[in-house]
Amino acid sequence: MILDPLTIALVMLALVIAGSVKGALGIGLPAVAMAILPLLIEPALGVALLALPIVVTNIQQIVTVPRWRAIVAEYWVAGAFTFATTFIISQTLPHIPTDIITAIVGGMLILFAGAALFKIDFPVTKATGWQVAFGIAAGVA
Repeated sequence: MILDPLTIALVMLALVIAGSVKGALGIGLPAVAMAILPLLIEPALGVALLALPIVVTNIQQIVTVPRWRAIVAEYWVAGAFTFATTFIISQTLPHIPTDIITAIVGGMLILFAGAALFKIDFPVTKATGWQVAFGIAAGVA
């Protein structure tokens, strides 16, 4: 797939907007980007383009927190399951029809927006079960 210069510029603008939201609020890069990118490019390509910016901004966000090493040591299971699930999902994306990817991304955005709107807090603890569950959920989302 070859993209024209205007589409590339609009994709870059969408990533800048999403990154600005992440910088201002600390959350939202994938949600904002995936709300805009499917309007410009195939959803699977949007997911693939977001992989590196998500990893980089999340690493930057965690290392700026005091005691970040202790936090990483406490929640490494969640991180490992997020990484593994993301890898597995990325390998299956090319084999999933675009309509299904669009529906999944839309559903995840609705869940994210609903949780934010109704201030739903999940009881994430150091317990391995919670870390596995939320690691898998984060990898799928």
